[in-house]
Amino acid sequence: MINKVTLVGRLGSDTEIREAKNNKFYTKLNLATTSGYYDQQKKWIEQTDWHSITAWWKLEAKKGETVYVEGEINYNEEKKAFIKAYMVKAISGAKTKTESNSEADEKLPF
Repeated sequence: MINKVTLVGRLGSDTEIREAKNNKFYTKLNLATTSGYYDQQKKWIEQTDWHSITAWWKLEAKKGETVYVEGEINYNEEKKAFIKAYMVKAISGAKTKTESNSEADEKLPF
């Protein structure tokens, strides 16, 4: 069985570096990825998906920067105010901040 995900996207906010109880550091980040398709009228429809990521390494990055992560998908169930919420989190084991491409940057919605 394989549980692997690779994401390249833009940060929706600055990264949050935290310390776990075992004195190891981890980073919380929100990553946006964009894909799209042509509808029947041949109009480009763009869709942005947001990913909540916990990375077991330190990454200091600012909102809008492009980031590459690899890891596994983890499903969590949270109960708040009598509502069940199912969350999909990517747990990352690899990291890279990528260089900005100004031409591509202009087309992104965030």
